[in-house]
Amino acid sequence: MRTRKFYYIHDEQYVKADDTATGLTRDTFTFKMDEVIVPTEDQFDESLVLLVFPIGTLFHIDSVLRMFNLKDDVFYFFQQCKDVIAVPEEHQDDKGNGKMNFQSFFHNVPYSMYAGNPNALVIVALDPEEEGGEGPRHYHLGGYMHLNRFKFQPDPLTGDLEPAFYFNMLRISQRMQDGQEVYRRKKLFSLFFSISHRLCEHAGINYIYASMGNENVKIKEALHRCGEVFGVPYERLPFKIFGKVNYFSESKSASKHLIDITQDKEMLKKYYDRLVESSANFIFWPYQTFDLFMDMVQKVTSYSKSSRIWMVKDEQGGIGAATFAMNWGDFFAFLMQNPKGIFKLLAALKLTEKILYFKLTIGKPEYYKTLQKGLLYHYRHHHGVKLSFLPSYTGDPYYKYKKSLLADEYVFFVMTHKPERWQHFKELSTDANGHLQVFIDQPIV
Repeated sequence: MRTRKFYYIHDEQYVKADDTATGLTRDTFTFKMDEVIVPTEDQFDESLVLLVFPIGTLFHIDSVLRMFNLKDDVFYFFQQCKDVIAVPEEHQDDKGNGKMNFQSFFHNVPYSMYAGNPNALVIVALDPEEEGGEGPRHYHLGGYMHLNRFKFQPDPLTGDLEPAFYFNMLRISQRMQDGQEVYRRKKLFSLFFSISHRLCEHAGINYIYASMGNENVKIKEALHRCGEVFGVPYERLPFKIFGKVNYFSESKSASKHLIDITQDKEMLKKYYDRLVESSANFIFWPYQTFDLFMDMVQKVTSYSKSSRIWMVKDEQGGIGAATFAMNWGDFFAFLMQNPKGIFKLLAALKLTEKILYFKLTIGKPEYYKTLQKGLLYHYRHHHGVKLSFLPSYTGDPYYKYKKSLLADEYVFFVMTHKPERWQHFKELSTDANGHLQVFIDQPIV
């Protein structure tokens, strides 16, 4: 066991605009910075500059890099981010179990990532050149991660808001030097998880969770070891994501019943009230107020004009079913690696480059059926989306209509510093049929 230091950067302040040597104007920002020591089992021999900062700071990353005498070219930094984020996420183990690995190629970094979750923290590991040269040091981005911050309120007796972290987008660079991988297989995954746990202690947060492919052995082992090191118990909770090829599951007639309510505040309030009715007992329900919900909707739809909230009417003219249809194709391109079985056909036909994702669904199953079929038709014909992802779980009332041969097994990995309290939340979030309800609609990024 060794220790490293990371820098928690916060409280951004605008200082001034400078003229650069090229005659251009450059805004400068200052920050408060906490230095935090973290235990780690990583096996990387060199020093690393480990930074944690709010995702909005990406827009002023040049000021942060200058604080550490690092090359402050924002285009270089963002290209490094895009390259590392595009490293495949493994849904296959070393024996080939699992159906595929996949890559996410984000467009328009950092704007696409910020729109998905503006409350996230970013964790980066920068591998700088040795000190001693003239001018700012060159560096390579060794790893990148998002730590999404939200609060949930599962206990109606107290009304207390519980802060939590949800981490995702963890990628380690595949950079090679002299035929050897520079960063991978050196337990940098464990380093990032250790930083996350230390941030929990630093921020007074007792719950942290992630979702991952069931066959992602490296991540599960790293999380297991991190739980041992920090003495934090964990639990794995399974769920699935089904895929529907739009062409085979759509309906033109159903699309005629679709109503876009994204700008209809009165209908959105009714939609939100129904969401609270059906989903507020889920453990990680993050939208305690209508304002929080609307803030999320506004940020996503301002960036992705084709991501909308849709409904179909019931016989009384009210909401029969509704969902937030997110066009992931506006955020990133999704490409498979080493697909198996029917996933090979999807990859060959290039059906995964744009994906529709269903989020925050309400309504009766019979109306949901019409909604789903109509949306698959609408997004294929108007936005070129050929594939839809439908997250599901044990006890899902829409399971019958989501079910498909295209299915990828996932797990939620939940760690908590308060295991007794966690058990209490589980009891509150178990439905009448004994099914534990976890927040299934994980953040996009």
